[in-house]
Amino acid sequence: MSTATQQAIAPAEIGSHRLFGIEFCGLNLEQTVAMFDQCARRGEGMVAFTANVDHVVRRRKDAEFAKYYQAADLVFADGVPVVWAAQLLRRPVQRVPGIDLLYACLQLAAQAGRRCFFLGAKPETLARAIEVAESMFPDLKIRGSHHGYFSDSAPVLAEIERARPQFIFVGMGSPRQEKWIAENLGKISPAIILPVGGSFEVLAGERSRAPKLVQRMGMEWMWRMLQDPRRLWKRYLIEDLPFLGMLLRELVRPGREA
Repeated sequence: MSTATQQAIAPAEIGSHRLFGIEFCGLNLEQTVAMFDQCARRGEGMVAFTANVDHVVRRRKDAEFAKYYQAADLVFADGVPVVWAAQLLRRPVQRVPGIDLLYACLQLAAQAGRRCFFLGAKPETLARAIEVAESMFPDLKIRGSHHGYFSDSAPVLAEIERARPQFIFVGMGSPRQEKWIAENLGKISPAIILPVGGSFEVLAGERSRAPKLVQRMGMEWMWRMLQDPRRLWKRYLIEDLPFLGMLLRELVRPGREA
């Protein structure tokens, strides 16, 4: 955990549970946003990842992806199956979906006058997402943005430095967004950095979130797959299946997946 995190809130207040080798933060959405507010006031930086089943499985089988996770000060459970698994293992964690965290941070930034930077998505999607965000939060200060289709990070980092954001939202899909954050974190002035996956597409109205009932049933993954079956069917129906085996091993031999 970074010094910035420790200064913002005492470790004992945060609380955590270790699941599948990941230290999940014990804060809920409101507590997290309050901590981000403290960090921004102090000019401190923080990186927060939100882990779903895909991340848990990928991190176990992909050593490089696991290294990217070392850049995170905090990790939250972003997925009902992860929360259910935690409850089953008697190590309950709060669910903090990445898109909910994005909206909450945008609201905070608008209210507190914090500068934001949007990174990711297609140019037209990004432009629409910014337009919608500014209409939702009229006082929001989006000081810079860049689409996610680039091979050279130097110009992007230069734009970020000029914008001097206090919040950076990176929506380039996983694992690219986590990799980019991990590789460039040391080149960015202190900021609160969040990978937000496909949230810009949702914000722009190109994709929809699952209804609340579907979310509570733990079937949000199905909703996403139906919107983009060609890209997601293999991930959800094949690549994420090892999660069940990981959970079973953890039930039989606690600590095995540490």
